[in-house]
Amino acid sequence: MMKQKSRMHIGFNVHIEYGEIVDGREVKQGQREVHNLAVDTGLVYCRDHGFNLCDTIGYGTGDTTPEGTDTELEDSVFSEVMTVAPSYDAATGWAETIYYHYLGSEAGSLGMITESGLFVGTVMIARVTFAGVNKTATTYIKTVWEMVLSAAEA
Repeated sequence: MMKQKSRMHIGFNVHIEYGEIVDGREVKQGQREVHNLAVDTGLVYCRDHGFNLCDTIGYGTGDTTPEGTDTELEDSVFSEVMTVAPSYDAATGWAETIYYHYLGSEAGSLGMITESGLFVGTVMIARVTFAGVNKTATTYIKTVWEMVLSAAEA
């Protein structure tokens, strides 16, 4: 009987909520749920350094379908450091890192946001495109990237 090799599986999902800020309150207008692509540079980085080190999120107006060879957003319009919440279960080898970012009125008007990327410094880890959200001075966008690393049998 041949022993199966254990290998790692990385899953990335993005939840985007958006709406308007009216009288100081958030009025939700919609959301997007998207599975995104870990680009080649991101897979190599995660292999060598782990995946809970991402520190920057970028937004852009590009709409070309993400590919493994992407190294930057197609048309970057905004980037910023984000909040990270990692967790790890040693018994199962399961790890999850959740990245939170709030893009509010301080960012001003950015146009039709259709792409986002996750970075460690300038190294792109993942990229996603989605149906556009028109970012005006009164629009907010809440972005949550969920990265799950688990052991998978080969």
